[in-house]
Amino acid sequence: MLHNILPTMVMSALADRATRKALAYLVYSTKEVSAERALSYGIVSDVVPRDALEAEVKTLCANILQAPAIATEGVKDYLQHALTMDVPAAIDYARNFTRW
Repeated sequence: MLHNILPTMVMSALADRATRKALAYLVYSTKEVSAERALSYGIVSDVVPRDALEAEVKTLCANILQAPAIATEGVKDYLQHALTMDVPAAIDYARNFTRW
C-alpha cells in the first residue's frame, strides 16, 4: 500500500496460499513478517538457518531433477488446475494422468 502498487495485485498472488485474515494483516499493517510467520501464513514452504540454505536448495533441486520429466509436468498441471475443482472431479483428473 505504501509502494504505489495496487494491493489487490499482490494479494491475488497470495490468494491461494494465505488466509483472508493473514492477507488483510499483511496489507493493512504493511509490516515485514518473520520467516516463522510467513511459514504459518503459507507464503513459504520451509524455514532453515541461513548456513543450511544452500544445502537445502541443492537437495530440493536434486529431488526435482531425479523425477521423470513427465511426472514433474503432471504435478505442475495438477496443481494448476485440480485445486479449484470439486473433490470427485480432482480425483478423476488425477486418474487421467495414468494414461500419459
